[in-house]
Amino acid sequence: MKYKTLTIPLWDRYVTVIFGGTEKEVLQLARRYKFSEKAIEEIKRDNIDAGTRGAAWWCNKLGEGMMWFRSNRISNGLLNHEITHIVDYLLMYIGAETEMEARAHTVEWLTNAIEKLK
Repeated sequence: MKYKTLTIPLWDRYVTVIFGGTEKEVLQLARRYKFSEKAIEEIKRDNIDAGTRGAAWWCNKLGEGMMWFRSNRISNGLLNHEITHIVDYLLMYIGAETEMEARAHTVEWLTNAIEKLK
């Protein structure tokens, strides 16, 4: 499992991007980062050991997110899919769901940052 925590500059919020690993390893990381039990249950529900290619979770308790990908060989479609979830969670968390330009900048920043990690 390889992971990196990114700080989204526009919002000063953290997103940890994970490549590979088992559900057990992801759960250990989420617990180490002090994710809430609700967020931990969402990770369990996604059952990433069963063939899922990617997932995204948000912890309101921390105001932080995690994105997991089966490997670092991600299609643009999957990358965009999971980034959309994280950005939506983030904007709901801060109460800025209607900020379209900020949404676009956040998606662009995360896409570029994750492309560099692959």
